[in-house]
Amino acid sequence: MTTPLTTPEDYLALLREATGLDLDEASVHRDFDALAGWDSLHLLKLVSSLERATGRRVPVGQVLQARTLDEIRAIATAA
Repeated sequence: MTTPLTTPEDYLALLREATGLDLDEASVHRDFDALAGWDSLHLLKLVSSLERATGRRVPVGQVLQARTLDEIRAIATAA
C-alpha cells in the first residue's frame, strides 16, 4: 500500500517515524551537517521508508547528492 506525501506534514511524519529524530519543519530545509544526530543510517532508513510510502524505487545516486531532506522529498516524489 502506498501513502502519498502530499503535504509537508505527511513528509515530516514519515521523517520522524523513519529516523526517530525530533525533526521540525525547519529541519527539512537545513543542510544535513546542521541536523543534530543525522547520520548515514538515517539516510538508509529514510530511503527505505520513502520507497514503501510511494511504491517506487528512489534513485540512491541522486539522494546521495542531495543536501537537505526537502531535496530528498523532491527526488522521491518526482514523476
